[in-house]
Amino acid sequence: MKISFFRALYGSCAGLAIFEKLQFQSFFRAVLHLLMMSIISSAIIAVGLYPALKNTLHSSLNVIEENCRGIVCTNKSIMPALEPERGRSFVINGPWAVTYLPVNAAALPEDFQQDCPHGVLWGADGKFVLWQSLGSEKYDVFMPSENGFSIKREILHGKKTLFEALKNTPKISLQLRDGEVEELTSNKLQALTDLVLALGMSGLLLRKTLLEVILYIGMFACVSLLMNIGRPRRMPFKEMIVLAIYAGLPPMLIGSIAEALQLPFLNFNMIYVLGMTLYLIVIMNRLERLRQERQWREEQGR
Repeated sequence: MKISFFRALYGSCAGLAIFEKLQFQSFFRAVLHLLMMSIISSAIIAVGLYPALKNTLHSSLNVIEENCRGIVCTNKSIMPALEPERGRSFVINGPWAVTYLPVNAAALPEDFQQDCPHGVLWGADGKFVLWQSLGSEKYDVFMPSENGFSIKREILHGKKTLFEALKNTPKISLQLRDGEVEELTSNKLQALTDLVLALGMSGLLLRKTLLEVILYIGMFACVSLLMNIGRPRRMPFKEMIVLAIYAGLPPMLIGSIAEALQLPFLNFNMIYVLGMTLYLIVIMNRLERLRQERQWREEQGR
């Protein structure tokens, strides 16, 4: 008998009885339910974290608006709308130091770091470099690779090599025709960042929750196999994995709510690991006891 996702979720939260049926659920159906639960968990966490991140981004955009009056884009350049020929440095939330360098810039300004642990170098020709200070003018640098589809990372020493990295890094190519100008005003930037934030959070959180759950179930499966080497197996391995998936649904729900509320000392990973492990032990003990009772009744009926 096939059990629907919402019935499985409600039943696993309500008690142990449904696991007598869930252990016979097909493996692929259980994996599909795990994916659905990961989507729900990611959405719950995103709803909780989105307002704070949105406010942080909007305050950063206000600083950009104050210093740049918007951003003007062509197929050859990405420049501030305000005095694009003038270099400038400012700090956004993080804190992140942002340093804009016009086309004719010969070096980084002395105060480009602005006492921030990390920052962005922004070239007028559409080149960007992210840096993180490692102390003693040593920087962990991230920049686009030559193919434009990945990020290259290097450890550089000194401001001069950091400036050369900006000059040599590939520029971001915008799909604009020659002579076409796109101005990103404050309102456009806010709408764009809200969209990117929503999509980016959903994707990252889904990957985070799903990968963590799959990793732990895989570790549990390996440990179970090693512990049962040479012993008679009372439960098929597939059924054990299916039970582990469904035993994790309530902890995933509780963990995502705790993460969304940013409760102290609690996070999704800790709640899932502890909750799924303890719940699965209780479930397997109950199923084993039921198996023994059935076996005893069969022996008594002979």
